[in-house]
Amino acid sequence: MSKQLSVVILVLLSVLFLSANSAQAFPLEGERIAKLEDSMRVFSFAMIRDSLFETRNEAHQQFAALLEEALSLPGSFEHPFESIETISILYSPKREFRVITWQICQNSNQYHYFGHVQTNGKQPQLFKLKDNSESVMAPQREVLTADKWFGALYYNLHEVKIKRKKYYLLFGFDANDLQNRKKLIDVLSFKKGKPSFGAPIFVTREANGKVMETVNRFILTYSPSSSIGLNYDKKLKMIVYDNLIPFPSPYQQEGFGMVPDGSYRGLELKDKLWYPVERLYTQTQEEAPRPNPILDNRKGKSGLFGPK
Repeated sequence: MSKQLSVVILVLLSVLFLSANSAQAFPLEGERIAKLEDSMRVFSFAMIRDSLFETRNEAHQQFAALLEEALSLPGSFEHPFESIETISILYSPKREFRVITWQICQNSNQYHYFGHVQTNGKQPQLFKLKDNSESVMAPQREVLTADKWFGALYYNLHEVKIKRKKYYLLFGFDANDLQNRKKLIDVLSFKKGKPSFGAPIFVTREANGKVMETVNRFILTYSPSSSIGLNYDKKLKMIVYDNLIPFPSPYQQEGFGMVPDGSYRGLELKDKLWYPVERLYTQTQEEAPRPNPILDNRKGKSGLFGPK
């Protein structure tokens, strides 16, 4: 797409944005949210599909402002934003809160993540998630806040209850860069009503049955040439993921990338900690494994990267 055409698109988007904000009030808040969503849908297409980062970034700024405005309105928690296919929306089992995340590509080697945690109830709150992953030097050891979030696009949420306490496992994807992709499990809990990310619950090494090390989030790094699974299996009642082995990487001049070998590992909950299960089962497939969609099962003609 030429720069001139991108500028024209931005002008048109700006007109839509101004028209959406020209009305001072709507008879119902639901109508106001629906109107904002109409404008968001146009911006969301441009922020994913336009060839120029400047255009994508400008569209994203407009989109993010509209979404934050919509989420700040009374009754917005019940609005599903079904027409916005570029965002992931995950609800806690009893709908006490929901987590909204999305990504924007700066270039083929850099991605940025954004999100909100929106609570429900008599005094709903909205927490803006700010991607601080580039500054987190030891992500597996850090406990982070919404302002210092380890950015990811979440595709599943699993609640864990231990006696009267509970926390939530957030399964996420990070496109990272040209050489590596990441899938991770973060731990969401609420401390004094505010979201906290990370907890020392994942056992990464054992010796003679004794815990040697625990980490605050579980991270798998793998080659972009592969697809891997990382999710909670309800039947097995454990976390299941692909076993990764080193393989010559086409994305690196030297060195290896991590790829699945067809076997699977797991994490099993015992005594408040998730312990590794070395080998679950092997599976032979005619085609390489493909991940489930990042977003939920909303129907529509659009996908994560815009209309198909």
